[in-house]
Amino acid sequence: MGGMPFHIQSGATATYHNGVLVGVNATATGPTLITVNQGTVNVGGSVAPIAYDAADTVQSFTLPDGTVGAISMTIPWDQVDSTQASQSLTPTALNLNIAGQNFAYGSANYTIAPTLLFSNGTFQGVNFSLNTAAVPGFAYTTVALNGLNATITAATGQQFLVAAPPTTTMLGLDFSAVQTASFTYDMSINVTYTDGTSKTVDFSVPAGTTNSGLRDMVYSALKGAGLPETPVLSGNNRLIVEGTAKAALKTVWIQAAKQPKSGLNPSVVDLKVNGQLNTPTVTPNLIVKPYQP
Repeated sequence: MGGMPFHIQSGATATYHNGVLVGVNATATGPTLITVNQGTVNVGGSVAPIAYDAADTVQSFTLPDGTVGAISMTIPWDQVDSTQASQSLTPTALNLNIAGQNFAYGSANYTIAPTLLFSNGTFQGVNFSLNTAAVPGFAYTTVALNGLNATITAATGQQFLVAAPPTTTMLGLDFSAVQTASFTYDMSINVTYTDGTSKTVDFSVPAGTTNSGLRDMVYSALKGAGLPETPVLSGNNRLIVEGTAKAALKTVWIQAAKQPKSGLNPSVVDLKVNGQLNTPTVTPNLIVKPYQP
């Protein structure tokens, strides 16, 4: 806080109701004492309310004066269409946190309503404009986001132009080109996240499984793997695997092998993988190789 480090003491707890964060109890020591008690924070004897944001932070930026801003949102991944070169969607929820203030869409003065931008399933940023001039004592009068670039106007009239790169990743798996096989084959899927979480699921695909049937099998396998983010079924035989701000996707491996020893025609599991979200560490792969006894 204010450029000074604070150390959270042991015993800190978070309270959830139906999976939603509703409060934190914690004590942090530094130049002064900070105590968080559910919905309030006490800093050196001054008490203020806390607004908890349930969404994962997707974009953040730092102004030249050190002020940090974070835009968090809930993305309707089931509506993301990887076949559209340009797509705009309305976020399920959106909140801007800057200089300790929360500006939630629906209650704050958003003069241009937020829209989420995608290209072939890849997140391109957010468009919105927010008027904060009426907030007493607030140092900024407007905040606007255009794709991945933020423009903030200070009360003095000075403008800050900063980049707000995304910090989550999503991959779209398109099963529409998968062919029905007349034989049984094995499939192995491995998903790795930047927080070190790594899950591998193996299953057998029965003869006669259609493209939609394979998509549903992959969805069920990943859903039961305890990943940081549950995969989302999307229309037209698509499946979306999403990362979070704390655990971005790192790699996705999909491997198929025919039973018994002969090779598997690649067209049988012709998966289209896209949506790297401007994160070069994401390296999706589809590997088709002969069965090894």
